Amino acid sequence: MEGALQSIVDQEYESIEVIVVDDASADDTDAVARRFSRVFEERGALLKYKRLDIDSGPAAARNAGVAMASGSFLAFLDSDDLWHPRFLAATVGLLTIHPDCVVAFTSAMRIDEDEHALGLLEHRLPPAPETGVLHAPFELMARHMPFRTSCTLLRRTAFDEVGGFDETLRVSEDWDLWWRLGKRFDFAYTLAPLMQYRDHSGNLSKTRADGAVYSLRFYLRYIGDIQDPRTRSVIVARIQRRQTQLQEYLMSKGAGREAHRELLDNEFTPRSLRFRAGSMAMHAPPAVRRAYARAIRDASAARRRSPGY
Repeated sequence: MEGALQSIVDQEYESIEVIVVDDASADDTDAVARRFSRVFEERGALLKYKRLDIDSGPAAARNAGVAMASGSFLAFLDSDDLWHPRFLAATVGLLTIHPDCVVAFTSAMRIDEDEHALGLLEHRLPPAPETGVLHAPFELMARHMPFRTSCTLLRRTAFDEVGGFDETLRVSEDWDLWWRLGKRFDFAYTLAPLMQYRDHSGNLSKTRADGAVYSLRFYLRYIGDIQDPRTRSVIVARIQRRQTQLQEYLMSKGAGREAHRELLDNEFTPRSLRFRAGSMAMHAPPAVRRAYARAIRDASAARRRSPGY
């Protein structure tokens, strides 16, 4: 978190209000916030700190921060990401130049835990022009999200209009916000890499075992809004991949599928041999389910290690 806060201190943009939301962490977040509060005070900026009593998830933490904010622009910087000194000046400038846009975003550089560059985050936007506008980019984002949440600045009015982050989602809660905005509003962008995204094993989306449940709820929520056949095929493939992941996760725990039947049994249910075999294995005793899931996991790991994978 210290690196993230220092990258805010280093911003060229002057008018900054900083809000640190501690989602019931067990680290020294409060001490770091107190130390940086003095640093921001010296540059004429205000740092507010709020600790949540229980782990409430990223959506609730971000909504709590917004509730404390007084500015007309909002930006969300995760604790392990970093902003380039020009980030806020560039994104505020984009929204000033493009008053009809409600979100501005930048490109990003991926870094590892030691801040070594891993290459640009893939955005799949045309290489020129370097800046531009995406008109109601919902389906474009559905095919491929061109930014991370720490790359964004948005208008507070638009955030309030769509209802903020959905606190029922523990995964994909940020994509849910951008997709809702992308249905109704235009986004401005620059391809300049003005954010550093830390890509490591601790990323929440990679570590939450029940992530497939939240992802399925998210994709099933939007599949009916997609008109383009290519985009729909992309989302259906993601749904089916997560249905397979969820089924095999339940088997690895020796659990049944009843609690998640509406996510697994619907019009998108995979017809692959792997999924159908797994569905049959779900009727076996718990020990057999776990053994089956372990065999699938070992086979997948071996395939990834094979030459040419």
